[in-house]
Amino acid sequence: MQFDTKIGRIAAAAMALGAVLFGATVTPAAAGTFGKWHFRDGQICFQDHGSIRWDGTTATARWNVADVNIVSRDSCTDRPRNMVIDLKTYDDPRDYACAKTASEGNDYSWVYVSKNGVRTASWAPNRMTIWINTTQSLAPRCSATSSMRAHLLTHELGHAIGLDHPPAGSPVSVMRQGSWSVVWPTAWDLANVNTLY
Repeated sequence: MQFDTKIGRIAAAAMALGAVLFGATVTPAAAGTFGKWHFRDGQICFQDHGSIRWDGTTATARWNVADVNIVSRDSCTDRPRNMVIDLKTYDDPRDYACAKTASEGNDYSWVYVSKNGVRTASWAPNRMTIWINTTQSLAPRCSATSSMRAHLLTHELGHAIGLDHPPAGSPVSVMRQGSWSVVWPTAWDLANVNTLY
């Protein structure tokens, strides 16, 4: 999901105004580029709606080795949190994708974070949704085994917290497309999260 040109210009003007009003260093955080933004400091709640097949407890724990705090709950309603990652499923045999991660509509806000003593303002999503395609035609290549499901959810959680697919020639990563043998975040993935958080 990319900002269209008009929204991009509005966001750029808003960031410049924020810098003038708040005296903060402004870093653009384009949604959909995954790697340019991050959630507010504090707890991120991943709600799996009680799913047994797509249980997020282990996947969130693996990302928590980095400087990010994600908790997995059946529901995030009435739970203390700064941001929410929602798990939803859909069944579309025409869609070739195993899963997608996107922000919820236009639910964005200014995020002020401190990294290495520098206060930074970013335009970031308040809520991300991981969409898992449960169509039977994709099951053999997307979700046939518990290892495949763990990889898929871990990979999409990486997108939800701000990581992109790595460039060619980069180290082994759960974020690499088609890297089904890598189930959990690698040291390189965790270092990239630490750069964001």
